[in-house]
Amino acid sequence: MRLFYLAAAAVGVYLGTRAVSPKPVRITDAPLLAAAALLLLYSLFQASKEHAATTKARVGATNESRVARVLSKMGPTYLINSAMLGAGGDADHVLIGPCLAVVETKSGHGPLSVRGRSLVVGARPIPGDPVAQAKRQAAAMSKLAGVYCDAIVCVADTTTPPQIDRGVTICSLAQLQGVVSALPTRVSAIEATNLNVKVRTRDLASR
Repeated sequence: MRLFYLAAAAVGVYLGTRAVSPKPVRITDAPLLAAAALLLLYSLFQASKEHAATTKARVGATNESRVARVLSKMGPTYLINSAMLGAGGDADHVLIGPCLAVVETKSGHGPLSVRGRSLVVGARPIPGDPVAQAKRQAAAMSKLAGVYCDAIVCVADTTTPPQIDRGVTICSLAQLQGVVSALPTRVSAIEATNLNVKVRTRDLASR
């Protein structure tokens, strides 16, 4: 798509050049000039949108990596990142043993507030319903495991203390270790091993 936008910009410049050179601008050139200008502006606008989307995706991927590193250092029996559990989309992080938890990672800086079914960090609402997303993935995990699965939404750089909304814990990356450490034991080592195989099998089948 980026090549298309660049090509569109080049065409716009070309049409504009043809319209004004070498002869003076005439009334009959006006539609061509307008079309060239609109094409150029549109291509620049689309390129700007693409750049913003790419930046957002890069930030999201970076924060997921940050969360994965923290969880890995805690020494869970198994940690599966980006697991397809059959609940629509992927679960960002699944902790199996001794606790059982799904962690959804979101980006955001500053104080966090719960407003209805939205999470607002600073002045920016997080798209969608992250709490419902975490609950959905945790419910799928509970079904696979046959035991309750805890749900966490980690908003990487929020400055608000941990809070609970609809049974889901919301915390920052700095608070995540404390939140996970406080979770109860849900599965034994043998159960964790068997569940790890089930989750990975489901993940492969869903891709």
